[in-house]
Amino acid sequence: MTLKMPSLRKKVVSAAPPFLLNVALRTLSGVNNLRRGLRGVRQVALDDNRADVHVLIIGPGEKTIPVSGWGAVELVIANQVKDLKSFGFRVDLLNSWNMVDWIRCFARKPQVVICHYDIFALRARTLSRWVGAKCVTLTHYAYAQQPTRWDSQFGRYARNISKSDVFVALNEAIAEVFSTKYPNLEIVVIPNGVDVSRISSVGEHEGAICLGKVEPRKRQVDIARQLTGDENIRFVGEVVDPSFESLTSKQQSLFLGPWTRDQVESSLAKFASLFLLGDGEADALVLYEAQTAGLEILTNAASVGAQNRNLAWISVVASEDEICALLSTIEENKTRTSPAAIASYASTNYGSAQSNSKYAELVRSLICQA
Repeated sequence: MTLKMPSLRKKVVSAAPPFLLNVALRTLSGVNNLRRGLRGVRQVALDDNRADVHVLIIGPGEKTIPVSGWGAVELVIANQVKDLKSFGFRVDLLNSWNMVDWIRCFARKPQVVICHYDIFALRARTLSRWVGAKCVTLTHYAYAQQPTRWDSQFGRYARNISKSDVFVALNEAIAEVFSTKYPNLEIVVIPNGVDVSRISSVGEHEGAICLGKVEPRKRQVDIARQLTGDENIRFVGEVVDPSFESLTSKQQSLFLGPWTRDQVESSLAKFASLFLLGDGEADALVLYEAQTAGLEILTNAASVGAQNRNLAWISVVASEDEICALLSTIEENKTRTSPAAIASYASTNYGSAQSNSKYAELVRSLICQA
């Protein structure tokens, strides 16, 4: 016989003092972190180059780098490792939760640490001080520019970030939020970039695409509900939104499932426009990828990231009615700028090497300060 005890659990939780709940949650988090350290990704890539500048880049330890499928943060990190090495730096990669791997990497005494995972901000800062390194932290948190959406966990991570030597904000809005909350924090704004050489701009350029994991935050299902299912609009990405089942069969037919990394780079140019209309993005890589493939962009204020809103092919909408009207325009392929012009601009301005050259300048300036 199976015993069901949901009511007992509710009573225990509701009766517990708030400080005990916080202790319990942190203990559970610690157990989960230990499990990740023992069973998760353990990737360490040590550079034998004896260059004068030694950088340690820290990844989330969730997926291997470079990533073969989905994983924008991992893609950003892979390009950063490659680009900084091309600039003549000695670059180690730490992509693991395991503390043995951390000690091993920090024992090599890097001069500058770049931590891409806000959860690791405290650990990275502590070990950086141990070896006399400068610590640079980032957050790729989707709601970083919306403090009213921060949960208690991210509030703690943000406080840890505020104690690093430099915080890199992916867009101006994030910089403004952190500057207001932590006026003594040194902040540099460096948007993302992509390997523009890998993305094809040759294709039909017809219809519209939304590329990304199908989840509540990105609101693909909400948008699909406004469609009949006959439109030349497609959603690409793994479906994890439980409300997907509420769509009609014709609406569901607009969802194509996930693409491989090669498909993303070669197939985006089949479409004329990309839309991203979710509840929040820090600086979505897909917006850079789409423009490199020659696509126009339809987005909203919560998802626009570091994009230049003054560009003719970037539309930032404010209401549901406006979204419907612009989706109709996209579907009818009424583009305002040629795909070749968009792709040319993107190739000139969105390269990862350009973005990472700013990191290189930051690294050199921190070493000079030391």
